[in-house]
Amino acid sequence: MADVIINSTLNNDLDKFYQGKYIPSELIEGAFEAEGFFPAFRQEWKMAVLTAAPMKDPNGNLLGAIETLQDISEQKMRSRLLLRQ
Repeated sequence: MADVIINSTLNNDLDKFYQGKYIPSELIEGAFEAEGFFPAFRQEWKMAVLTAAPMKDPNGNLLGAIETLQDISEQKMRSRLLLRQ
């Protein structure tokens, strides 16, 4: 997701790679968040939350981007088990 921010091809590439799973961040201007199942994390599909944000200098010039990824597979699995009880 950070590479999409750097390459400034946001809407088309976000739709292509994140299939409608993303939203603009409510906290950080120009940042995006995504949640969903993503392939190829250690040979398995994982439920993950991603956040990517631009890094800018004081003049607003893009310097790069930062991205965080959190594997929430276990939390989602636990909450589904609790709902079944």
